[in-house]
Amino acid sequence: MATKSATEAMDWLSRARPLVHQTAHEIQPFGHLVKLPIALDERTCIDSVANLNQVLADTMTLRDMYKILYWQVARPT
Repeated sequence: MATKSATEAMDWLSRARPLVHQTAHEIQPFGHLVKLPIALDERTCIDSVANLNQVLADTMTLRDMYKILYWQVARPT
């Protein structure tokens, strides 16, 4: 019989595993703008989304460059 700590560990491990084969409906298609009741006109919203997407892409690129350089400098192989 498993002890309480072993049972708790198994419970944590089962919750830490990724959930696979999930399906969900698409919340918002790419390139589609959902109009929200805010005080911005549609053109401003479109420009803001484009700018935020560019910032996101730049940030992801910087993250990837950092990770590549970290492994090249910090690791012997």
